[in-house]
Amino acid sequence: MARMFVGREAERATFAAGCASALSGAPRLFLLHGPPGIGKTSLLHAFAAHALQVGFRVMEAHAEELGRSPGGIAQALEALLRPARPAQADASPVALLLDGWERVRALDEVAQAALLRLVEGRCVVVLAGREPPSAGIRASELFRRSIVPIALRALTGPEAISFLDRRKVPAARQREILAFANGYPLALALAADAWRNDGVTRAFSPTDSLIGTLWDHFFASIPDEHAHAALDACAVLRLTDEESVAALFPECDARRGFAWLRDLSFVERTEGGLYLHDLARDLAVRDMKWRNPRRYAEVLRRALDRICRRFERLSGDASDATPGTAVRLRAPRELARLPAPPVAGCPAEWHSALAEFSCLFRGITTAGAGLFVPGNLDLTVEAGDACGLEEACAAIRKYEGDEQAGVAAHWYARQPSSLTVVRGPAGELVAFVFNVRVDRTDASDREKDPVIARAWRWMEREMAGRPWGEVFFARHWMTVEAYQGLHGASALCGSIMVAPFLRSEHASFAFQTFWKEYLDSTLQAFESVFLPRKLPEFTFVAGDREQLVVCYDRRGATAVQWLEGVAQRALSKAEDGPATTLHLPFTPVALERDAFVAAVRDALRALEDPAALAVSPLLDARMVVAASSPAASRDERVAALRAVLVAAIDALEGEGAPLRSVLRATYLAGGGTHERAAESLRLSYGTFRRYLARGVEALIGRLWLLDGGEPR
Repeated sequence: MARMFVGREAERATFAAGCASALSGAPRLFLLHGPPGIGKTSLLHAFAAHALQVGFRVMEAHAEELGRSPGGIAQALEALLRPARPAQADASPVALLLDGWERVRALDEVAQAALLRLVEGRCVVVLAGREPPSAGIRASELFRRSIVPIALRALTGPEAISFLDRRKVPAARQREILAFANGYPLALALAADAWRNDGVTRAFSPTDSLIGTLWDHFFASIPDEHAHAALDACAVLRLTDEESVAALFPECDARRGFAWLRDLSFVERTEGGLYLHDLARDLAVRDMKWRNPRRYAEVLRRALDRICRRFERLSGDASDATPGTAVRLRAPRELARLPAPPVAGCPAEWHSALAEFSCLFRGITTAGAGLFVPGNLDLTVEAGDACGLEEACAAIRKYEGDEQAGVAAHWYARQPSSLTVVRGPAGELVAFVFNVRVDRTDASDREKDPVIARAWRWMEREMAGRPWGEVFFARHWMTVEAYQGLHGASALCGSIMVAPFLRSEHASFAFQTFWKEYLDSTLQAFESVFLPRKLPEFTFVAGDREQLVVCYDRRGATAVQWLEGVAQRALSKAEDGPATTLHLPFTPVALERDAFVAAVRDALRALEDPAALAVSPLLDARMVVAASSPAASRDERVAALRAVLVAAIDALEGEGAPLRSVLRATYLAGGGTHERAAESLRLSYGTFRRYLARGVEALIGRLWLLDGGEPR
């Protein structure tokens, strides 16, 4: 099994440090927690293998073996840990790995604390369960002094690929499995086995047996119809509160169902409501559609009607964004799970409603889940930003050539409010949109842009005369790092592009340009719902990229009527069969500070070892994606990660110069010992160690800011 294990480098390093501490007489207690299927048991086996290697007596057990009463559990724990007691003449180090801790967690907090105090001597204890430490335990002196919580998340993209590689799933067959499993190890393993058993020449498709197995892991005990109603509501809605459960299921006890839902380990609490983890959400939607298709359609109908009524209350506010107006977005790292922030030119309520509306399509097409959801950055959005014009034109020049950059500059000169820029925490340009009001142009304007001139002539033919109504054209839009790859910032661009079209009382058309490679991979997933009209006669080449234009027609309909049409097509599609899978471009991952620090330290030690770098969580980091590309292979990301680290070391100047020399001698000089590195620099070993510690801290600080982290 060891050869099949992948990832979890930071968690394994944390455990290894705990073992070293325990050998010196300082016990360590880890509370490992995460939802079902996330890989807790496999990680416990990896911990056991390491503990054996470094001389521990290893005991693995399940909480159900300890009994049910506090006294019985205490006796069992004391017996298991007795060999590690300092009073024992032949005390030997003990590693106790206890799975299923949620069974003991059901005890009151006083009983839990009493059990945890039994951990002493040369021992390391890992308690693995579904739930994080309770509020009472976290507030205790024991927690602050001795307990290390470890939250287990889904595997990263590279880790999930490595997981399938080790199970001999060829790269050509991995995409469907990766899209289905959402990084959950259990789902990856079961899907790989199901694909192999079904015939290795065929594409993967989840079987009823596979869905049933995963369903049992997540939802083995749903107590009653009130809980089932709350789960169904949470599966359909982006964020769920008690009021929304009552609105979708008036016949059920919403308070009772919501109380059950909020305590599930795979449901996250946010300021805006409860968010169901992706794999659990997909399973719940699949089950609802299989169990009762009419109920699913009715729930979706109620939810869509509720959102359309919300748009109805918001309609009529079509004022333009004021040039120079900035809106600060403090978006959390898992932004899809929290209320959508405001966007310049799109009030917070509109943006939130758009995000909620698009998420309803998860069970129909996965295009909807993130279409209007902004990214995982600390962002500032500004309309009519003159300072951003030069930067935006530079990005257009890079991706689409000089001619298109000139077109963008022309439209900014004529309509400053056409430009909306998205900036990161350090003021750097992240993304932008040029959304031109075509109905406000004249013939001389349009002569400078053949694409918009062509759109005008097309509308004259379509309307049999001069075009009328408000017409919007998202002429240029992109992220600086990934062009039109759909990560957080490009999804925010989508919201900026569509909001004026929906907010306008008199809109007729909205046009958008798309890179053909991007459009071909996404349009199939939602064209039957949103009805974008492809205009092949508009095809043109920008730089070396073939561009297509699509058009949305809202003539004779209010925004709410148009959205209701989308909703009706969605409902019809919901009754037709399983969701269409949309494979979106890669999204950078933002690590928490502690995980980032651990990952940088591990990567430095592995600078000359490509195999070790290939499992680094930093491969998914924004700074590495920016240095390669969202479509880069693992080998390309490894090379990019090494280049980023070396460049950051070399960038240490001034007072950092001796630190730079120490870092290079330690990590880039062929793997010699620290003593040899100190000798080569003619430094005493004590001075070398101080410089090394300061250098690593300076490097981590520089990389943290480069990756978009908050200054410390």
